[in-house]
Amino acid sequence: MRTADHPPATANLYKLMIPPDPRYQNLFFLGFIELFGPLPPAVEAQSRYAAAMLSGRVSRPGSTEMAASIKKMHSYQVKNYLRTPRHALTLQGIPYVDDILAPLYAVPTFPRLLSRVFTGNPIKGLQVLSAVWFGVPTSAMWRLCGHGAKPELARETVLRISGDNEKMSKAETALLERTKVVV
Repeated sequence: MRTADHPPATANLYKLMIPPDPRYQNLFFLGFIELFGPLPPAVEAQSRYAAAMLSGRVSRPGSTEMAASIKKMHSYQVKNYLRTPRHALTLQGIPYVDDILAPLYAVPTFPRLLSRVFTGNPIKGLQVLSAVWFGVPTSAMWRLCGHGAKPELARETVLRISGDNEKMSKAETALLERTKVVV
């Protein structure tokens, strides 16, 4: 329905994934976005946020907070994108993922990274910092810190990807084997 609060070519979803209507409090639209940047990190971030909300780690915002956030997102989209259905679900990738993962303290800020990447080899730590700040954005960089972090595995993955290596390293394989979940 088109109204002043819900103009055409917009999505009425909090963080482009959660309907603000309390009747649908356990409904999440994951991957229902278009980003300038890679999609897999955003979908993983949405999954982590949804799981945190369902487990009670993150509280569901109130209707007023959700409405304000949606309105702010719509204003941003109107200023930065064409008002077409194609752009109704479009945002910038890295700021979007950072926004979703902020409540989980998983945003790789410089102070957080300093404490996570300089464990042992300082040269490797500098390589990880460089890969996070100047390399290709991958899900691994948001796994370095915060709830659900796997810092050792994330460091190895960030370094592998920054080195343009398709094959997993021995260290990465060993860390994956150690964290394997048996179903």
